Amino acid sequence: MATNTVTGNLVCSDGTNIPLKTEIAEGSETSLGTDGAYTIVSQNVGDFAPGKTVIGGLVSCDNGVGYCYILSQGLVAAIVPWSTKGAVSDGQPALCQPYTLKAGDIVKVMNQSAA
Repeated sequence: MATNTVTGNLVCSDGTNIPLKTEIAEGSETSLGTDGAYTIVSQNVGDFAPGKTVIGGLVSCDNGVGYCYILSQGLVAAIVPWSTKGAVSDGQPALCQPYTLKAGDIVKVMNQSAA
């Protein structure tokens, strides 16, 4: 199995962007933390921006994404839009409903294996 870079961005109602990035093995689920290049250290979105309301976003990886969501206290709080890298170039798709981040919220992502 190869390792893929999963990148993304969450857009908040006040204009804040939360950059996301991690390296994960193909066909596995993991937590997607903030991009350490912008936030000094990678951390969960709920710990990085508690109280911010996420209104849109996009997560992408090389082989496509099986699913991506915000996990809050063991429950799926919001589905995050996803795509294969380079397939979506027109902004950040909206979430079905705005979601206000709480401390401890995690973005979970599952990337697909190459065929």
